[in-house]
Amino acid sequence: MSDPHTPQTDADRIRNKRLARLGGSSNVSSPTASSPATPSVVPGSPSTQPSVNPEHQITSEAAQKYVKPSTPIPHTTQSAPSTVRPAAREKIAPQTSQSLNTTPKSKQIQSVFSYSKWEEDTVENIFGIALDRDVASRNKLVWLKALAEEIKSETPDLSLPLRAKGEYADRLLIARLELDPQAMVDDQEQLIIQELIPPQQTCFEYLVGCWKRLVTQRSAIVKRNLPQKDFEQASALIEKLRELVISYAGLTLQEPSMFPQPQTTKPLGVEELLPSLYALNSSPSIFGSSSESSVLLNPSTDLVPFLTDIGNRFYQDGLEDVLGEVVRRVVFGRNLA
Repeated sequence: MSDPHTPQTDADRIRNKRLARLGGSSNVSSPTASSPATPSVVPGSPSTQPSVNPEHQITSEAAQKYVKPSTPIPHTTQSAPSTVRPAAREKIAPQTSQSLNTTPKSKQIQSVFSYSKWEEDTVENIFGIALDRDVASRNKLVWLKALAEEIKSETPDLSLPLRAKGEYADRLLIARLELDPQAMVDDQEQLIIQELIPPQQTCFEYLVGCWKRLVTQRSAIVKRNLPQKDFEQASALIEKLRELVISYAGLTLQEPSMFPQPQTTKPLGVEELLPSLYALNSSPSIFGSSSESSVLLNPSTDLVPFLTDIGNRFYQDGLEDVLGEVVRRVVFGRNLA
């Protein structure tokens, strides 16, 4: 006969009492819908963890993946143009403006100005000559054919076309002054050269024309705002040409027959300078009209600078011989000299 009070029977009885007690308490106060029922824990059960609803578990995992993904997504913020700080705009604007013109002004001028090209053009323009036939024909200059052939024979490897340079300045000026427009020649090319020389132009008139063109070039160089090196080279060339022109002008005043002169009735030598001196006053000169347009050196703009250059060149080097006769003519009159 089995014992009615076995351990298993006692355990069942105790469990039934607990369930009955719990059932009674639920009849007294019913729990709210939001309060979950407390799960019963059975001793000796395989797992003591509370049961979880599978639907709630899936929803929770999906929410966790949405809130914090396994691969981070880069966060980019696109700012509108209006959000740029004013200080940054002020800092960028000058840099952008400066980047449009990164070449300094002096370098721009230097890239445009070529001293060698300017030297050739300047010497040819001031003296009115050229060593190359095509250059002379194109620019209406006197072609110094004989001198060009002489220079080519001295230096056969010179680049062509042969252009006038400062190193030939003395030879160029002498070669031009030695041309006689009235000489009889058989060379057709030489005849073309002589046709470009004004038939009634004296040597002094030619030299005064060179001096005027030289003054114009000197003013143009000052206005160009060249780099220091180019300006010094250009100024040195202008000074060299000025000294040559003034020197030969003074010599032709003393010795008019030093170079070929045209067959003319015009006065030569110091008398060529007198009309400009007489035009300084308003009284009629012994040469007729005192109009500034009829004189070689304009009394308002040319005469004083020209005489200043003559004085500086021949100071303590024969100045009295150059201008002494001119002064006597002006002071004592032409017939009292």
